[in-house]
Amino acid sequence: MNKSEVEPLLVAKSVSKMICMPLATLKKNVSANPGSVPPSLKLGDKPNSPRRWRKQDVEAWIQKQFEASNPTDSTTQY
Repeated sequence: MNKSEVEPLLVAKSVSKMICMPLATLKKNVSANPGSVPPSLKLGDKPNSPRRWRKQDVEAWIQKQFEASNPTDSTTQY
């Protein structure tokens, strides 16, 4: 992807579906517990300014959560 092909930013509703988290919880955790949600960008400086997410950041966050809950250990057998 070149600089002129920037993907559109995701809205909270889309992110909540991607990470299987209720919309209200996502919105609350953005400020109350930012480590529990993907990184976001606040558009504006007002308290109610909207937040947006980059798809690749959400996907990377999901992968990180998966890896943290499924550590690779060569002694683990399934």
